[in-house]
Amino acid sequence: MTDPAQPVAPAMLFVPGSEDRKIAKIPELGADAVILDLEDAVAVSAKPGARRAVAARLREPAGDVALWVRVNPVDTPYFADDVRTVAGPGLAGVMLPKARGADDVRRLDDALTAAEAERPGAAPARIIATVETVAGLRAAEAIAAASPRVDALGFGAGDFSLDAGIDWPLGADHPLLTAARVELALASRAAGIGAPHDGAYPRHHDLDGLRAQAEFARSLGFATKHAIHPGQVAVIRAAFRPSAEAIAHAERVCRAFEEAEADGRAAISVDGALVDYPVWHRARRVLRAAGVRGPA
Repeated sequence: MTDPAQPVAPAMLFVPGSEDRKIAKIPELGADAVILDLEDAVAVSAKPGARRAVAARLREPAGDVALWVRVNPVDTPYFADDVRTVAGPGLAGVMLPKARGADDVRRLDDALTAAEAERPGAAPARIIATVETVAGLRAAEAIAAASPRVDALGFGAGDFSLDAGIDWPLGADHPLLTAARVELALASRAAGIGAPHDGAYPRHHDLDGLRAQAEFARSLGFATKHAIHPGQVAVIRAAFRPSAEAIAHAERVCRAFEEAEADGRAAISVDGALVDYPVWHRARRVLRAAGVRGPA
């Protein structure tokens, strides 16, 4: 089972596939991963050109930036051409929007497999399946388990709110959106995949609001949040990385527990609190999420 706190890209930044200027600046944007968007950020008339531009960018060196592509949903006339064009070397993974069920994921898997077979040297692309409808939420566990390519589920609060018949509340703790996020976190664990990704915060200059929403998502078991502006990347990265205090405490817990375990004890006190195996495992998870090499 994948540990939901394994080191992941702290912030994945959307870049519209139709904007050549932004695509050219990818190495300067400060993100660990970029999602080249062929869906909502691209007008219908611009989709063919965006597809070609994205495919061209994927054939160029990306350095340390992982390049993902958000294709159009499987029930659109653009889906097949999107996948056929972008699959191959340079593509880290595909974001599938508006996943309605396991069949949508399997269709993407099949399309990727066929396209990759025509391009020798292409590593199998990963999948983030985004839940953006009530029907998709009901099928979340099946979506998560539909293909070994699935790394994580994503949550699109804007489209989900529209489908659920409510305004898009930007507060961190709206009860309906909280319930949806909890369901995705549990479905991810049940399916044995990575922790889910939270969707974009649209007010790109409201960094306090972004920080609150990112920290709340993290508290529900999410692994990261997607950015729509380079200025959001650092905030998201900080929100999902354990604090210095949490890292220091985890190091103390691991050190003390591992010393005690070597002496045959598995229940000790650290900083005035009980430490046993579950607490130790949680501390190790904090260190892995922080990219810190802990004790033994």
